[in-house]
Amino acid sequence: MNKNEYKVNTYVLIKNGEIYEIDEEGCVKKAKNGENVPFYRKREISEALCKMTKRKSSKFLLVKKDDFIHMEQNGGTEKIFCSLMFPLAKKMISLGIIMMIATLLGTFTNYMVNTFIGKTGSLNDVGLFQAANSITNQYIGLVFTAMGMDFFPRLSAVSSDTQKIRELVNQQTEIVILISIPLAILLIITAPLLIKILLTDQFLTLVPVIRWMGLGIAFKAIAFPMGYISFAKGDKRTFFWLEGIWGNVLMLCLNITFYYYWGVYG
Repeated sequence: MNKNEYKVNTYVLIKNGEIYEIDEEGCVKKAKNGENVPFYRKREISEALCKMTKRKSSKFLLVKKDDFIHMEQNGGTEKIFCSLMFPLAKKMISLGIIMMIATLLGTFTNYMVNTFIGKTGSLNDVGLFQAANSITNQYIGLVFTAMGMDFFPRLSAVSSDTQKIRELVNQQTEIVILISIPLAILLIITAPLLIKILLTDQFLTLVPVIRWMGLGIAFKAIAFPMGYISFAKGDKRTFFWLEGIWGNVLMLCLNITFYYYWGVYG
């Protein structure tokens, strides 16, 4: 590469370790392989990136001429690729930490509910509550987990398009309702049989509790797709406050209040 060919105050467009160029129509496309590296002024690059969505344009890295030459001499495009991936890795790690904290808060909330039941009522009530909670959560949790593995990547792919997000969430809500409602009805009808199979006859007093929880599955199914929106957008603050704080505080207050007035059946 001849350094004299490069212009002063120009930049190269890099994405995923590959060089991109701007065509005659002002559109960004992958550069052809060759010795001539396309360099552009900031104004040219800005005009080209403005034609793209914010999500796509944010993936490009602008590298100054001198920095590009230095990087090619000390590692080439691999080093440039690492420079581009670092912000993405940082974002993924921060999202993972927020999700971990939200999960820990959920576990702590469940512990607080059990502690309140144990001190206000009895250890027998704690066992009954945990048994009913375990049956219903495990019953429907497998369905939600399987759907989330398919739904979340598709939602993340269109997270920058509000209209597509709305369409995808509505579509997923219909699917979840069509699957979960029959399962909830089946749980309500077969609650005594499930208790006899999974537990013992001593837990038959849980039949009304499990049936009420089965009814709650229907409402949980409606909210299920919407819970992924903030996380798919990478909105850590909204996800943390909705899932980590508001959801757990609401569950804690409702469980304590209903148990205080109506016992395990509440």
